[in-house]
Amino acid sequence: MSNILLLPWFQLIILMGSIALGSRLEASEKLKSCQTHNGTWLQCPPVKEEISASFTFKKAAKVSKSKAPLVMLAGGPGQGATEAFLPMSQLLTDLNNNYDLIFFDPRGTAKPHFLACPMKSSIDLTPLSDRAALLKDAGHCVETLGKTMDLNLFRTDLSVSDLEKIRIDMGYDKLSLYAVSYGTRLALRYATLYPDRVEKIILEGVLPPEALIGQDTNYLEPVLKKISDRCWQTASCKEAYGDPWFNYQKLMGDFKNEQTVQVPHPRSGEIQSVRLQSAMIQSMLLSLFYSEFDHTMVPAILYKAARGNYGPLIAAGFTSSRTSEFEGLYYAVACAEDVPFYDEKKLDQRGKELQDICKNFPFKTVDKTFHNPIHGDWPMLLLSGELDPVTAPTLLTQFKTNFTNLSHIIVPGKGHNVYYLNCVAKEIRYFLSDSKTKEKKPLPCENASLPFLLPEPKP
Repeated sequence: MSNILLLPWFQLIILMGSIALGSRLEASEKLKSCQTHNGTWLQCPPVKEEISASFTFKKAAKVSKSKAPLVMLAGGPGQGATEAFLPMSQLLTDLNNNYDLIFFDPRGTAKPHFLACPMKSSIDLTPLSDRAALLKDAGHCVETLGKTMDLNLFRTDLSVSDLEKIRIDMGYDKLSLYAVSYGTRLALRYATLYPDRVEKIILEGVLPPEALIGQDTNYLEPVLKKISDRCWQTASCKEAYGDPWFNYQKLMGDFKNEQTVQVPHPRSGEIQSVRLQSAMIQSMLLSLFYSEFDHTMVPAILYKAARGNYGPLIAAGFTSSRTSEFEGLYYAVACAEDVPFYDEKKLDQRGKELQDICKNFPFKTVDKTFHNPIHGDWPMLLLSGELDPVTAPTLLTQFKTNFTNLSHIIVPGKGHNVYYLNCVAKEIRYFLSDSKTKEKKPLPCENASLPFLLPEPKP
């Protein structure tokens, strides 16, 4: 019989606590100082040769040990938290006083197994002018990556399993999760698979389990209608640009079939030929709807494009194309977890294109239960921008009924990200506070939309 079993209960508790503390100290000792992409110094684990997730770590400034560390989970699929959340915002700096921070980098987002597709030259307009060539390149990327690595080793649940190993290695009893966009899928899968290891959950730009990437993540037209309504109700915008929704519909009709147009290159000014079609125009516009700062340009861009001036539209598309969504990890996740469950009746052209790209590697489909609804009583805070074009608040109508301890903040007039707002930061601090009775509940965020970009007044 083990000697441990013969110990008095109080000595056993002390011993087990010492073992847990020793385990955490041992894990912390394995971390080494490392400098991140933006110059920030954090702590990093040794690089592993086998395929696995990674992380960077920042110890709390004012406490010896967090009750539960705050794990940062970024979006994509394709982003790691180390890149996405650094440099730290003032909110994270403040939270780091009392919380250890773990910046989680899912499989495929960090070296030596970074799943990246080669990108065109930063001045190349090919991604805008030749959709077929872009899709061919994406298919070739999937095929090439698949020859050197098994792309089935990069799915969500395997990264979640890695996160659980990190929790164990670091000696934490529970984790609190702060997730954005696709990161919310990671967070919800962790809560599903390890429900007793979750302390609190903050989800921003929520992708509920039932939603499919590429099918249920396009709210361009509903958002555009709201922007158009605001322009129509603003005298200066209405006078300058008329009805943006009408201009958009005209543009979609004009380019139902592909046409070649002459436009100045956004950087060089050189006149070039660009082939445009309605789905490509929608992709360019969608890139403008993530941020409220870009919302201000939408009426002007649509007005000019509907009258044959495509330069501003191409400039917007050019900017977004240099951070293309066509990344290896995006395919490794979506082709296994989303595309196999598409409803053909709901697919647009881009969804069909993604189906074709996925055929370039034998992806293994996840079990259908992967998309089952999740239920729970964890303290949960949901954050949404009213004008989010990909993870719209309306996606959460049914989702919210499955939880008993949930609050949802919808910020008027904002897009995909809202954490940078002071009112949201206050809500997050309040939610994470262990002494809420001493904290003043923050006021709801008010609608303070930025003014639309208007033409220069005539002299």
